[in-house]
Amino acid sequence: SKVEKFNSIKERYKLNKEDVLFVTDALGDVKEAEIADIPTVAVTWGVHDRAYFEREKYKNLIKIVNSVDELRTFVNAHRGAD
Repeated sequence: SKVEKFNSIKERYKLNKEDVLFVTDALGDVKEAEIADIPTVAVTWGVHDRAYFEREKYKNLIKIVNSVDELRTFVNAHRGAD
């Protein structure tokens, strides 16, 4: 499961949730990342569109982006937030 993978990565590299950012196009991934407490960005050009991600609130879903440029801008800003 992705939950096990997330936890394994955090443990192996001694990461806090602030050190990790998961990008996905699938709602199932968002749900699994929420269980592992991983901040997540959803992209709308894959499996699910924006409306699909907005049906419910997920505490780990920190952004929904519509383009690669929007993703790049967000990641760069997120990295600079340290």
